[in-house]
Amino acid sequence: MDVTDFSADLTFGYNESQLQLLGISEDDLTVSFFDSLDSRGDIWHSLPVTIDIGNKTIIGNTSHFSLWAIIEKSEQLITSVEEAKNPATIPEGYKLSQNYPNPFNPETKISYTIPKSGVVVVNVYDLTGKLVKNLVNQQQTSGTFTVKWDGTNSLGKKVSTGIYFFQLKSGNANIVRRMLLIK
Repeated sequence: MDVTDFSADLTFGYNESQLQLLGISEDDLTVSFFDSLDSRGDIWHSLPVTIDIGNKTIIGNTSHFSLWAIIEKSEQLITSVEEAKNPATIPEGYKLSQNYPNPFNPETKISYTIPKSGVVVVNVYDLTGKLVKNLVNQQQTSGTFTVKWDGTNSLGKKVSTGIYFFQLKSGNANIVRRMLLIK
């Protein structure tokens, strides 16, 4: 088969708990696919899709055999983290950066910024919203921090390939992002 002739119909299912965890509505769903890795980092593109709200599915057609992510239409996939140009600057707000690398195996780094001292919680969840592992649960001063996740659950066992969500909770912030573990 000639790769230039590849075409596939795709159907992704979703449920209310997944949307709630992502903090998005059905009207804002779309699909992105991984294209390549170049000097700019990982390149993702949005795919034109149809949302079937009654059947809770996302339907599309593609000519790309790739990794996929269900995202909010307005969301830009950030796939790398840069160090702050002036680390002495007080952060302006809460920020949870996209993990790097993503997709990953066997481990990934999660960076976050908090503008003021407080209790910080960083958790990893599976697609069903079940807590997989708590990575941070402590008082921290303002600044930028990085934590590693080694792809294990709270019992130290390796988790399966798939999409996981990581969440930052601190002060009034509650930010969630997606990541992909590949084995």
